[in-house]
Amino acid sequence: MPKNVILLHSDQQRGDGLGCYGNAAARTPNLDRLASEGVRFEHHYASNPVCMPSRASLLTGRHLPAHGVIDNGIPLDERELTLAQAFADRGYDTFAAGKLHLTPYLSPAGLRHGESLAAWKDGCFDGWDGPYYGFKRVALVLGHGEGAASPERGHYGRWLAANHPEAFSMTRPNGEKPEFPGVYRSNLPPEWHHSSYVADEIIKYLENADADKPFFLFGGFPDPHHPWTPPAAYAEMFDGVKLPEPRYREGEHETRPEHYRRLMNENLFPTDGGASKRPEGRHLHEIIQNTYAMVALIDHAVGRILGAVEELGLADNTIICFTSDHGDLLGDHGLLHKGQLPFASLLRVPFVLRAPGVRPGVTAAPMSNTDVMPTLMELAEVGVPDRVQGRSFIPALTGHRERIHEAAFSCGWSKASPLFRHMSLHSEAYRITWWPGQQDGELYDLEADPCEFNNLFHEVHIRGRRDQLMEELLRTYAAAGPLEPHVVCSW
Repeated sequence: MPKNVILLHSDQQRGDGLGCYGNAAARTPNLDRLASEGVRFEHHYASNPVCMPSRASLLTGRHLPAHGVIDNGIPLDERELTLAQAFADRGYDTFAAGKLHLTPYLSPAGLRHGESLAAWKDGCFDGWDGPYYGFKRVALVLGHGEGAASPERGHYGRWLAANHPEAFSMTRPNGEKPEFPGVYRSNLPPEWHHSSYVADEIIKYLENADADKPFFLFGGFPDPHHPWTPPAAYAEMFDGVKLPEPRYREGEHETRPEHYRRLMNENLFPTDGGASKRPEGRHLHEIIQNTYAMVALIDHAVGRILGAVEELGLADNTIICFTSDHGDLLGDHGLLHKGQLPFASLLRVPFVLRAPGVRPGVTAAPMSNTDVMPTLMELAEVGVPDRVQGRSFIPALTGHRERIHEAAFSCGWSKASPLFRHMSLHSEAYRITWWPGQQDGELYDLEADPCEFNNLFHEVHIRGRRDQLMEELLRTYAAAGPLEPHVVCSW
């Protein structure tokens, strides 16, 4: 029988936010255990530093130029073959709980996008639970923080209204004003939080799964995306805990393209993540502390899912992996939030995978989230669709090859300006980026400069190596696109 697959996915979580990645302050025993029982990828990169493009790449195995979701606010074409649909075509049952973000939250109700807040408010999706992009059934969470706790927003909001209506009078917008906007401790009990709801729905599915049919499940946790509003009990876990300091060096933007310096005084990405100058002092500390608390609650939810898999006797035939769509700057480089910036703080995300027959370990092989689809499908022994651009990492997992790519590829655009179009290659040794709208670039020696402080792109002594990497970057970009419109007839 083909193997079951569970893909667990957080939102805006950095690669260095888990204990298994060396973070001594993190409280992530369940994800650390999953990593110890499986493979931890040291250099896993998202294909884009904001939500919708990265998620589209993860769930199609294709780069931005091919699938067309080049920025937030662009729905994934329903004719694109998703990971869920590919599994469904091979006889799998498919279910998603939580955040998917394959259509825009702010789209007009009349477009009837499944994650449109206006459409849900107008009642367009009353009684609906799928199908959606290959998932036969979905239980959606729409929004972040306590903003998702609304009876007009998704299945989670409807669940709260039916089971815990008192929750809506407990959320902070109905009470006292927080000292720092979007940074406070929620009064909602952890078991009513959307991270717990995602786990509840996945466990409920597992308890009622058809024993004769394989399944593909997606658990999309909306945290630790801002606003930073964890349950109070989880925030208290980190009171007095020494947390890692943000990585920043005075004057580091002087050698970078001009827009980096503008970011210290302007919000250049108001609709692309809002990257801007970080706050200081207790304000920043509380943001970071609440982020750790949100991750700890996700970890607890993951532990409950892992426990259910084991108690139901499914572990020997189930592939489980955990990853995220991108990170958050969290003060690194003097900035907060995210935007069309190729820093490792935004693009290097966790990826751990436990699969039957795969020996536990750690790999430094650079991997893109476009490689997740072919890897999971080959591990499940169901074949990989032809249109997938990513590559299976089975040879690296089985020890037959040390690496699949020399470097992972990322790229992006911005609704704000063509100046912010970018493309990058990321390896364990270097990161090179080209900004065609500015005719400028970045190059970092990550072995000597792991924090990406010193841009070497214009250094004379490295020009030969830079030109070689630029040639490879442009070849990779050409292979990643262009957009392939869907054919409607022969001529």
